[in-house]
Amino acid sequence: MKRLAIMLLCASIPFTALSQPQLSSERGFNDGWTFWSEKDAKSEVVDLPHDAMLHEQRDPELPDGEASAYFPGGFYHYEKVLDVPKSWLKRHVSLNFGGVYRRAKVFVNGEEAGSCDNGFIPFQICLDGFLRSGENTIRVDVDNSSMPNCRWYSGAGIYRDVNLSVQEKDHIEDVRISTVSIHPAKVLVRTRHTGGKVKVRICHDGRTVASAKGDSLEISVPDAELWTAETPSLYTAEVTLKKGWKKLERQEVEFGIRQITYGPDGLKINGKDLLLKGGAIHSDNGILGACEYDDAAFRRISILKSYGFNAIRSAHNTASESVLKACDRLGMYVMDELFDGWFLPKNEHDYSEDFMENYRSDAAAVVEKDFNHPSVLMYSIGNEISEPVLPGGMEVAHTLIDELNRLDPWRIVTGGINITILSGTAKGSGLYYKDESAPKNETAEKYQALNLKAMSSQEFNELMLKLNNLVYSQVLTEFADSVSTPIMDALDIAGYNYGNLRYPIEGEKHPGRVIVGSETFPQDVVKNWRDSQRLPYLVGDFLWSAWDYIGEAGVGAWAYGGGEVALSKPYPWLLADVGVLDILGNPTGEALLVKALWNEGTMDPLIAVRPVREDVPVKSAWRGTNSIPSWGWRGQDGITATVEVYSNAPSVELFLSGRSLGRKTVEDYVAVWEVPYESGTLEAVAFYPEGERRSTLSSAVGHLKIDAEIEPHGKLVYLPVSLVGENGSLESNSDIPVSIEVSGGRLLGFGSARPFSEESFLGNTATTYYGKAQAVVERGNGPLSVKISAPGLESLILESN
Repeated sequence: MKRLAIMLLCASIPFTALSQPQLSSERGFNDGWTFWSEKDAKSEVVDLPHDAMLHEQRDPELPDGEASAYFPGGFYHYEKVLDVPKSWLKRHVSLNFGGVYRRAKVFVNGEEAGSCDNGFIPFQICLDGFLRSGENTIRVDVDNSSMPNCRWYSGAGIYRDVNLSVQEKDHIEDVRISTVSIHPAKVLVRTRHTGGKVKVRICHDGRTVASAKGDSLEISVPDAELWTAETPSLYTAEVTLKKGWKKLERQEVEFGIRQITYGPDGLKINGKDLLLKGGAIHSDNGILGACEYDDAAFRRISILKSYGFNAIRSAHNTASESVLKACDRLGMYVMDELFDGWFLPKNEHDYSEDFMENYRSDAAAVVEKDFNHPSVLMYSIGNEISEPVLPGGMEVAHTLIDELNRLDPWRIVTGGINITILSGTAKGSGLYYKDESAPKNETAEKYQALNLKAMSSQEFNELMLKLNNLVYSQVLTEFADSVSTPIMDALDIAGYNYGNLRYPIEGEKHPGRVIVGSETFPQDVVKNWRDSQRLPYLVGDFLWSAWDYIGEAGVGAWAYGGGEVALSKPYPWLLADVGVLDILGNPTGEALLVKALWNEGTMDPLIAVRPVREDVPVKSAWRGTNSIPSWGWRGQDGITATVEVYSNAPSVELFLSGRSLGRKTVEDYVAVWEVPYESGTLEAVAFYPEGERRSTLSSAVGHLKIDAEIEPHGKLVYLPVSLVGENGSLESNSDIPVSIEVSGGRLLGFGSARPFSEESFLGNTATTYYGKAQAVVERGNGPLSVKISAPGLESLILESN
């Protein structure tokens, strides 16, 4: 059944999440918080966002420490004084939190004003009745002490923005904007308020294009520019609340005009076919830890878009407001995922302890956050959940699906369903479930009696790695199909995690079912893309993962040094080392592959080289290659180098210092050469019917030096640091510690993409990894000056006004 993207007003809930309207009465509340930990009563003044976990001392003996990158938990306090004028006592005052991990309680003058268990959703705390004239103490208690509670690095504390909103007693509560039709373009603007009269102006490019008065308005938009990822045209609804002649409040709400339809003939936006070129991303920001900034989100989405991605999956928690704004403005579709798990624990102290009490209100909070964001196409109700094959599981599934459809009936509901996990659970192998974890919710306790064989997430990943083809092929069994059918058929679009072997058969096996590859191996991206192009019911693919992240240490690593295949990497492993882009945003060969795959015209060939070393890596299933764009491998002369050239051309010829290494047919967008390493220049020539395209990659020549540049991204400044030769070419086999000094700004993070390290991202020294490091600085009010130095090398000073 096809459905249009018409979105209806959702009911209010206690402590609801913030919608994206920027209130004229809203102001930042990030600066000058006093912070202290229960472990150390010593307090310090911090500005938000603040990741308390990143300040913890990593613990090599931490149980299940690879999940959190060996960062322990803690119990934290944040306190700030709010000076309240007497006039505010007659107004409506609230605090709006973008995200606090986790189990946050908010106190005003010692009295609890509200709480939020979920560490990933935004929430609002009403301060009415708690404030007094003069000084008021706001305290936020954050309980992240019970570990492990997340399968990856979550961060902790108040890691997103906090805003203070001061409104009149008669005020705007909510503005929701829906697309009624696109030919002609009509939008429905619904305003919920506590008194007064509403006027709405629709603006585009600084011009008023329509206006009307009323709480529920269907407004025609002449000559509308429709929103897509390719043309992310945004409008602004200026909503003014007046009482008599007095203007009480004005909100400006960004929105896009677009329609979604789907069915066995595929997914369409504004009536045109849409295939999702997707990748999963976690919520951390690399060397910034869990701290979220608008500028960081815009940079990340911009980089992903430059490599051809048009969609992200927020794995495995709902996307931040900053990410959604970036996706709206830059043009990126979003699968917004609500939960990693439900009521069965994947970690001993994870959200399963709170799930049953909160999942309905959490779903409503996510809908409220996402409602006006045109980038959000789908909600995912969970990642690799086991519960649908157990008693009570489908009841939760139907409740979530029904609630999302009720609150936002024209967005798509999907899920990241792993058919192999469902099959194993149905046979009595309870993936993630551990009897000793003693789940605290009543529903989960029923399963202790089932005596499910315990298998953790880590153990399942190990099994996938060791018995990849066997485990992978379980999705083809009749039993797996039968036990997964109820949940797949309940979803609007069925999401398949590692179920791509079923893609070709589902058209006949399940006519009418529409599917999406919700999670797949990156090395399968070419095959999956071709399946998406030829199978109308397959609407796209999300590879794992688009960007590397902290935690799940070493899950994707091609690890050197020998030993058995193992995903559980010991301390000091820090990063998952899985991602077509590393945590700094630098490309691997997999990024070059998707860029070649999704490029529609001729392009310069893209050269990448696997690390030139004599030992052979132990490979993970979650990485297809560990190559990088570098031909700088000093000291490795004569050792065989694997050179990969990515192109959509029919053939490519490779030269080394002018000497031809042969011309090869490009297969699956790559041609590969094995060649003894020698210093010089690689040149790749791609041959198209229209002509040739060329690119080069050179070794670092002469004495090494530091190279860096200032990349302004709003208030944040990124400084990529490289170790290069006199010719400016990267050297990747001579890593050294680099130090940084900053004046006129605040150093927020400094580090490299090295997946195993004892260095802190909060220090001023970082060892390069394959010749690269990165700093992030928050600009001050005056000129910025940065000094970068390394032993034996000339220091580099960068300045910016």
